[in-house]
Amino acid sequence: MKTCLVDSCPKPSWHRGYCSAHYTRLLRYGSPLGFKPRPTAEQRFWAKVVKRPYGCWEWTGAQDGHGYGHFNAGGGRGKCKYVKAYRWAYEHTVGPIPMGMHADHMCHNKICVNPAHIRIVQPRSNFQNRAGAPKNNTSGYWGVSLHKASGRYRAYVNIDRKQIHLGLFDTAEEAGKVAADARGEMFDIPARTRKRRAA
Repeated sequence: MKTCLVDSCPKPSWHRGYCSAHYTRLLRYGSPLGFKPRPTAEQRFWAKVVKRPYGCWEWTGAQDGHGYGHFNAGGGRGKCKYVKAYRWAYEHTVGPIPMGMHADHMCHNKICVNPAHIRIVQPRSNFQNRAGAPKNNTSGYWGVSLHKASGRYRAYVNIDRKQIHLGLFDTAEEAGKVAADARGEMFDIPARTRKRRAA
């Protein structure tokens, strides 16, 4: 009587030289010896990233309530450890993020995990690099308001809860550019980001 092709198995050969248990494993996992190995955290992470032609590496997995990608770095059941996807990408390609510092998206794309689009900054620099104007802003530009007495647009920057006046301008667009440039100089915001996100 022929025995199973697996050396340590004394069971009789059932199909294609394997016993029924080892043949079932062969069909299910591709190997008669055991289970299919679980993918690593790196394999699971990068399988959910799409590199776009405009430079962003977009996360296609789950997102949190604020639109940022989030990733289970722990693995299987009972080992959940959810982290922000862009932070995980930065820490595994560049290095750890120091305590108290923020990872700022220079591209303003919340699902981007490209480490080249992320810079490590103080919390207030991260706040100053926001995209767009607040919802209650009627000028359409961040750091710009209408000066009612003169009918011109006032540019300003907020630093440590103090408002610094930058001047009066004829158009909201001009005031928005001045405010964006001032934020960039004071908070080390890249020039390419300031040009795209002055509004």
